[in-house]
Amino acid sequence: MAFRDFSFPPSTPLYPHANIVQQYLEDYADAHNLRQHIRLSTSVKCVLPERSNGKHVWKVVSSRLPTEEETTEYFDTLIIANGRNGYPVLPSNIPRLSEWIAQGKASHSKSYREPSTYHDMNIVVVGNGPSALDIAPELVGVAKHVYRSVRNARETNSDAHDRPANDLSNMQAARDVQLCSAIRSLGSPEDGSVGLVDGTTLTGVDHILFATGYETCFPFLDVPVLNGTPERETAIPDESQWTLNSGQHLFPLSLHMLPTSSDLPLGSLFFLGLPRPVVPFPLVEGQCQVIEAILSGTLSLNLHEQDRSARTAMEALLKRVGGSEALAAREWHKLPDALQFDYRVELARLARRDSQLMVPDWQRCIYEKKRELRAAWKELERTGKDKDIVQDVGTKGEQEWVELMNRILEGSQTSVQGILEDEKI
Repeated sequence: MAFRDFSFPPSTPLYPHANIVQQYLEDYADAHNLRQHIRLSTSVKCVLPERSNGKHVWKVVSSRLPTEEETTEYFDTLIIANGRNGYPVLPSNIPRLSEWIAQGKASHSKSYREPSTYHDMNIVVVGNGPSALDIAPELVGVAKHVYRSVRNARETNSDAHDRPANDLSNMQAARDVQLCSAIRSLGSPEDGSVGLVDGTTLTGVDHILFATGYETCFPFLDVPVLNGTPERETAIPDESQWTLNSGQHLFPLSLHMLPTSSDLPLGSLFFLGLPRPVVPFPLVEGQCQVIEAILSGTLSLNLHEQDRSARTAMEALLKRVGGSEALAAREWHKLPDALQFDYRVELARLARRDSQLMVPDWQRCIYEKKRELRAAWKELERTGKDKDIVQDVGTKGEQEWVELMNRILEGSQTSVQGILEDEKI
């Protein structure tokens, strides 16, 4: 998950916690002398497009905390990188949910930090995406009972706790995470009853964790840059519009990052990090290389052609999802599995970078086995061998990490104990 030009330090866990990733980003900023360009305790209040001396510029109004003193500045290029996980979405059709939230018995997975918070509780995790698939098994052995609520159990995402118990990647989660149908209703927070759409009722529920995604939101941007969430769900805006924000996708964008409106000059506005589910740091690194190529003049794109290409691709997606514009909007920025690597190769090509350097073959191979690797790593953590197995790995470069991951995967076909013996731990 590291940037290609800056590795995590030796002995880093394969799946580092948030504090390690935070330190990595701070180290990256220090190594590249970036702190001088970063303003902390600053809130962007408003961003507006304006014209100055016949030139397109961006008016940016910001305020410093705690004084709230406002500053107005003008920029030629605006790069929006506020992330897509800042505005959590909670179901709007579950009666009494607000009561559960008010009493601290329901929350979004955005606030989840440690499984120990839910010690000896009956927990319902709602969702079928990466967060739900990570959190539910992590709670096993800590919580008293763990349910995972999905719309349709037969269509559930196939992951560790949804596969046969004799599969190593299943581990304990297969035995202890119970799949259930979607939530229909809630009783009082005090009695902890949860009604499901299949007619069953869960009792004694202590907490509900909603891993139900996020809204794509840019509250500081004013029209007509983005048209906001429309009254009806739609996937394709009129050609007269700049860029539609449905709450699930931005469209049309070239390369998932560049508005194609003829009203915006090339290089005026960029969005970073919209594709999902992906390995974020190297993907954003590739996007930044394309931005650098555009701003330096080494890459020129025909925005009209890019617009037509995006609309053609969306029309094809609409056909694949049966004409549902809401579903097409949710699917538009998805680059699962091999697609994210193909996308990064295209970014490298456009930026005139070495694609083999930016997207080495081992990344594809390891990613294909990500579930098996994650499960084997969890077993190493459970047995307390995780720190030993990564000790000094990475001292001689990236290849040491690749070899270790392959050894763990090879060992997972028999047992993790075999790996530990090979490593002489």
